[in-house]
Amino acid sequence: MSTDTSRVAPATFVSPYLPRLAKVVAAEQFTERERFFRLAFEDGLPLEYKPGQFVEVTVWGRGEAPISICSSPTERGHFDLCVRCVGDLTEALHKMSAGEMLGIRGPFGNGFNAEAAKGQDILFVAGGLGLAPTRSFIKYVIDNRSSYGRVTILVGARSPQELLFK
Repeated sequence: MSTDTSRVAPATFVSPYLPRLAKVVAAEQFTERERFFRLAFEDGLPLEYKPGQFVEVTVWGRGEAPISICSSPTERGHFDLCVRCVGDLTEALHKMSAGEMLGIRGPFGNGFNAEAAKGQDILFVAGGLGLAPTRSFIKYVIDNRSSYGRVTILVGARSPQELLFK
């Protein structure tokens, strides 16, 4: 019997490919088409991610869709999503409220290179729902303010009513 444990995952290892149960902690309608969700995992373990990454959201009986994380990785115990209603799955998601459960896989994607930006001035430019993944990096920079130079944020929307994260 082998006692080599070098290939055994740590007790807190969570595969990004297996869905984890997450509870809707808060849900808020931002615009006519976008809804904000704050989620927390039932197992109590955090979501380890980089600014700009996304997760696959499962609504049981409806399917799965990629959604950008819009909170900073420095926020522990929860993570945020902003979802545009564009089809069956996102419509079902928009009907969810605090206390309901869904599945989360991930994180996926490369995210933003926060390390390479350290010490630099940063210009954030985003429009519409593109602000969601950008917000993750904006909040990360704010949470680590002394590591970055001057920060400028330019956001746009089709109309003032569609501006996110007011």
